[in-house]
Amino acid sequence: MKNCLRRLRVFDDFYSFIHFFFGFLSTLLNISLEASIIFVAYQYYEKESIKSKKGDFIEFCIGLVLGAITKHFLF
Repeated sequence: MKNCLRRLRVFDDFYSFIHFFFGFLSTLLNISLEASIIFVAYQYYEKESIKSKKGDFIEFCIGLVLGAITKHFLF
């Protein structure tokens, strides 16, 4: 398990924060399903290593979860 987490690349560049905010804002704007479909399609066609794609997906999911928590407590 440690080796799997060690190789994962999360929040490693500027685009990582864009993935996070895309997930966060999509939850606040009630378009999380559509945004998830768009994000998965984008990751499918992007030319990156599989490690980076996994990290990008985790960044997006963290944004979704924190957006849902924020929406639940603030709105």
